[in-house]
Amino acid sequence: MNAPSSLAELGAIAAPALGAELPHESARLHVTGEAAFTDDIPELRGTLYAALIKSPVAHGELIGEGIDRAAILAQHGVVAVYTAQDIPGENNCGPIIHDDPILADGVLRYLGQPVFAVIATTRGAARRAAAMAKDVIVVEPLAPVLTARDAHAKGQYVLPPMHLERGDARGALARAPHRL
Repeated sequence: MNAPSSLAELGAIAAPALGAELPHESARLHVTGEAAFTDDIPELRGTLYAALIKSPVAHGELIGEGIDRAAILAQHGVVAVYTAQDIPGENNCGPIIHDDPILADGVLRYLGQPVFAVIATTRGAARRAAAMAKDVIVVEPLAPVLTARDAHAKGQYVLPPMHLERGDARGALARAPHRL
């Protein structure tokens, strides 16, 4: 076979026709049942399991640490309870604007917000302890902000206000011969 003499010829050989259907790289594994998923991997002896304790209120403030740690640690199989203060480094998972705490720290901002993490020896023990912990969260419910007008009046925004500027718009408007 002769080698391609141009990039166009090389592209025509290496790439399928534009718009041609191509199977996903793991399609054969999926349809034959050979694909390995996370749940197919055997767990190592001593594996621990986590369950989140979520906010029972739409808006509130944690009182003190916000939880009866001893009551949760007394549950069968529980080995640890983590709060925002236990996270080394920044308690944040916001990819662009750092405004999304991993675990709530002081103020609860929405119903179901992750507040604490329970670590236990079995998945069931972690889930049972987390379900029980909903009753031991120490929180002062606050009035929820339900409308955009209320949020604006309180200065509570989803994103911080931004002001984009390029050039001198005010100066250009002031010098404009005609304005509406």
